[in-house]
Amino acid sequence: MESDLIAQFCAITNSSAEKAQEFLMVADGDLSTAVTLFFESGGVTGTEASDVSAGASSSAASTNADADYVRAPIAPTREVLVDPVSDFSSNILNEAMLGARGIASPRMNRRQRRRVGIFDQSPFARPPSDTGTDETDDDSPTTSRASRLAKLFRPPYDIITALPLESARALAADKQKWLLVNLQTSSSFECQVLNRDLWKNDSVKAVIRAHFIFLQYLDDEEPGLEFKRYYPVESTPHIAILDPRTGERLKAWNKGFTPAELVVALNDFLEQCSFDESNGHKNPLGPKAKKPVEAMSEEEQLHKAIAASLGASAGSEDAVMKDNNEDEIEGDEEEEEDVVEQVPNTVNSINVSDLPTDEPAAGPATTRIQVRMANGSRFIRRFLKADPVRYVYAFAKQMAPGSEGKPFTLTFQRKNLWDLRDKNIEEAGIGNAALQLEFE
Repeated sequence: MESDLIAQFCAITNSSAEKAQEFLMVADGDLSTAVTLFFESGGVTGTEASDVSAGASSSAASTNADADYVRAPIAPTREVLVDPVSDFSSNILNEAMLGARGIASPRMNRRQRRRVGIFDQSPFARPPSDTGTDETDDDSPTTSRASRLAKLFRPPYDIITALPLESARALAADKQKWLLVNLQTSSSFECQVLNRDLWKNDSVKAVIRAHFIFLQYLDDEEPGLEFKRYYPVESTPHIAILDPRTGERLKAWNKGFTPAELVVALNDFLEQCSFDESNGHKNPLGPKAKKPVEAMSEEEQLHKAIAASLGASAGSEDAVMKDNNEDEIEGDEEEEEDVVEQVPNTVNSINVSDLPTDEPAAGPATTRIQVRMANGSRFIRRFLKADPVRYVYAFAKQMAPGSEGKPFTLTFQRKNLWDLRDKNIEEAGIGNAALQLEFE
């Protein structure tokens, strides 16, 4: 009978015969009570429960012991912080300081990391002084040839002033020298030819050392990018002469030169322009045009009124000279009247109705032109590159208040565009340009 109960218990609970015998013994041979006790206790008898309790106690003790454990603090670290948008001069100093500490500079751009080629020689990365020989550490023909080529196309470090544009302007103004800037592309062989043939010529060096501060920038480095933000550059190699006092670009060439041609061009410039205007040379910028009263600020109008009142108080002294100079003044006025008659208001010939009503859609054949007035207002319109410049005059005449019947000029980089009115916008070189409108 007992074996039947054990067999039924095992069939119901899927447990062993020993465990069935234990539960039946506890239940005094009642199968139903034994099965209930089995499922309520999870199949654990009293002996096993005591073993489990002992194990749980030891585990709790271990957990409490772990809770009392305190790990060691994190070790402090010290690093050098570098401003990622620092200017170029401080960047050079930071790189030198970090290099001395064996830390890689975070400002090193991709181009500087990959500079390994013969033509990838930055004007600012002046190499150690030459020893006067062509010896290299590696006597292999390949290395020796690469070294000779690198030296042949090396930038002219002996005449380059390694400064950013603003610092070079201050230096040139202090020494009363012009700024000569050469913008290059490292991948352009025509630019590399200038380093090989032009800038190493003794005659060219003599003229530059006497009258110029020479700057050479690459168009993918920060100084070159800064130069292109200030001055539009069509192509490289680009050579420009800047006035350090005003920053005006006085001369610009987008081509290469032979040494003789550059010497002639620089000497022609020096004959026309000089820092000393007392010796008969004219200011390269020419006299400034008078600013109209409506375009002046309140402070400028106040100064003009004070100057006019002071001039009126000195009128009694001028009256003494008036009779003697009356004929000359009348003659000058007549000449001025003749000049006015010779230069009629040709802007009146521009018909606003010639301007297409619909603005062209954006595309590769279009360009945007901005017209700015002296009071700060501006107008922008999209044109076709093939549109004539007179369309821009028609647009300005249509948008500018008071331009109807009143002569005005449109200028770009101090150049009057009236003579280019029959050329298209692309030929005139005013694509994506900001033009200045001034009433005469």
